[in-house]
Amino acid sequence: MQVPLHYREAGTKDWHEGRMENISTSGVLFRAPKVFDPHTPMEFTYVLPVEVGGGKGATVDCGGQIVRTILPTATDETSSMAVKILYYHLNRERQAM
Repeated sequence: MQVPLHYREAGTKDWHEGRMENISTSGVLFRAPKVFDPHTPMEFTYVLPVEVGGGKGATVDCGGQIVRTILPTATDETSSMAVKILYYHLNRERQAM
């Protein structure tokens, strides 16, 4: 599932834009221009596609911790972060930013 997402270091106010590469029950990998060090607590949010969200758009708010940062091997690539999901909340009422 490749969808846009917004992420930030937990407890801060500035959101950054990234793009989800894949997701599992325990974590998410996303591409991001601004990366943080492993063990950094993170918050991120994304909108489930209608096909996945049960016929309605839904926003997923998550919290987790970075387990790995992958720096690009070429200058035209974007860095990636793998985040372990510690909690999430599905919100069918609100659309993401």
